[in-house]
Amino acid sequence: MNKKSLAAATIVLGMAVTGCASSTSDTAPAASTQPVVTDAATTPAADSTAGATDADAHNAAATAAIETAEAQLDGRVVDLEWDDALATDDAHWELDVLVGDQLHELQVSGDGTAVTRTDDDPDTIDAGDVASYEAASVTITQAIETALAERPGTVTDVEFDESDVEWEVEIDGDGLTDDDIVVDARTGQIVP
Repeated sequence: MNKKSLAAATIVLGMAVTGCASSTSDTAPAASTQPVVTDAATTPAADSTAGATDADAHNAAATAAIETAEAQLDGRVVDLEWDDALATDDAHWELDVLVGDQLHELQVSGDGTAVTRTDDDPDTIDAGDVASYEAASVTITQAIETALAERPGTVTDVEFDESDVEWEVEIDGDGLTDDDIVVDARTGQIVP
């Protein structure tokens, strides 16, 4: 986001928060039911909950990204990765969404609220991998919750292991090291 856009967004937000914005209409425009691809928000949204940490806001953005991607394609997220994109200042989530036997790659804004890129050529996966995904009764969101209860920190990557039917959740706990917490995708239990 360039400085002019950031300044404009800050002014509009400030006006909305302080009630200085006015409207000439008493009715709000109808919300669109169509997903919108946008360049909005490239960093995790601040959590307004008292006592929330940066990790809490980041993890909430991860959950929002999953919900956004699943709603976009009416599928199931099977892979999530945080890309802080330091070189381009375009932090975002990269997700793989399974729809039938098609694996779609999506990019979602850093705050998890908007799809910013979709692929035009999804991969077709084999029947064995589809069966592994279907055997998973534990969702990616549930696996993240289980892993964070075991090891608090910031979720940076979640992958589904088709051969073992497990979620591998990577958590950055202290900024220096990452821990991999493995969650059984059938039972929801931590795998030692």
